[in-house]
Amino acid sequence: MQYAEREEAYIGKVTRGLMTVRAVEAVRKSIKLGDWLTVKEYPTNRAGF
Repeated sequence: MQYAEREEAYIGKVTRGLMTVRAVEAVRKSIKLGDWLTVKEYPTNRAGF
Protein backbone atom coordinates (compact mmCIF):
# COMPACT_ATOMS: atom_id res chain seq x y z
CA MET A 1 0.00 0.00 0.00
CA GLN A 2 2.60 2.51 1.12
CA TYR A 3 4.86 1.63 -1.81
CA ALA A 4 2.08 2.28 -4.33
CA GLU A 5 1.41 5.69 -2.77
CA ARG A 6 5.09 6.58 -2.94
CA GLU A 7 5.27 5.47 -6.57
CA GLU A 8 2.23 7.58 -7.41
CA ALA A 9 3.78 10.62 -5.75
CA TYR A 10 7.00 10.04 -7.71
CA ILE A 11 5.13 9.80 -11.03
CA GLY A 12 3.28 13.01 -10.20
CA LYS A 13 6.56 14.73 -9.39
CA VAL A 14 8.13 13.65 -12.68
CA THR A 15 5.05 14.73 -14.64
CA ARG A 16 5.08 18.16 -13.00
CA GLY A 17 8.80 18.42 -13.74
CA LEU A 18 8.26 17.70 -17.43
CA MET A 19 5.40 20.20 -17.60
CA THR A 20 7.60 22.83 -15.97
CA VAL A 21 10.41 22.14 -18.46
CA ARG A 22 7.99 22.45 -21.39
CA ALA A 23 6.56 25.69 -20.02
CA VAL A 24 10.05 27.12 -19.52
CA GLU A 25 11.02 26.15 -23.09
CA ALA A 26 7.88 27.85 -24.43
CA VAL A 27 8.63 30.98 -22.40
CA ARG A 28 12.24 30.96 -23.64
CA LYS A 29 11.10 30.95 -27.25
CA SER A 30 8.50 33.68 -26.80
CA ILE A 31 10.59 36.25 -24.90
CA LYS A 32 13.88 38.00 -25.57
CA LEU A 33 17.13 36.70 -24.10
CA GLY A 34 17.51 39.73 -21.85
CA ASP A 35 14.09 39.11 -20.36
CA TRP A 36 14.95 35.43 -19.86
CA LEU A 37 18.11 36.36 -17.94
CA THR A 38 16.07 38.69 -15.74
CA VAL A 39 13.59 35.89 -15.07
CA LYS A 40 16.48 33.56 -14.20
CA GLU A 41 18.05 36.04 -11.79
CA TYR A 42 14.74 36.84 -10.12
CA PRO A 43 12.67 33.63 -9.91
CA THR A 44 9.83 35.52 -8.19
CA ASN A 45 9.15 37.28 -11.52
CA ARG A 46 8.20 33.96 -13.12
CA ALA A 47 4.46 33.71 -13.60
CA GLY A 48 3.05 30.56 -12.05
CA PHE A 49 6.30 28.91 -10.99
